[in-house]
Amino acid sequence: MKFMNPYPTTCEHCNHKSNYPVNALLEFTSVCVKCNTAIRKTALAMHQTKREHSITMWPILFIFDALDVFDIDIDHISDEEYDNMETMDDFIILAKRIGNNTNDIEARIIDMDIIKPIKDSLEPASLAPT
Repeated sequence: MKFMNPYPTTCEHCNHKSNYPVNALLEFTSVCVKCNTAIRKTALAMHQTKREHSITMWPILFIFDALDVFDIDIDHISDEEYDNMETMDDFIILAKRIGNNTNDIEARIIDMDIIKPIKDSLEPASLAPT
C-alpha cells in the first residue's frame, strides 16, 4: 500500500495544514512546520490503515499466489468455494480435491514467498487439515 507523497496533514496541536514526506510520518519523525510539535495522530492513522489493508489483502494475495504455485485454474473454483475459503486448511482441502500438483502441499505452502515473514513459526504438519 502506498500513500500519496507528500501526505496532506493537519497538526493535532495547532491545526496547521501542510504536506509532509510519507517516510517521515511513518517513522514518527515529522514535526509541524508551524508549532514544531511531533505529528503523531496522522502517523498512527497511516499505520492503522496499512495494517487494515494488509489484513484484508493477505488472504486474497495468498490464494492467487497459491493458485499459481499449484497450477490450479481459478475457473475450477466456484464463487461459493472461493468466498468460503477462510483458512489455509480450506485451500489445502480444495487444492487436493481439484488434484493438481499437490504433492507435499503443506511444505510447499511454507516455501511460498508470501509466507516467508511467518515461516519460522510454521511446521508443515500444522497445516494438514484434520
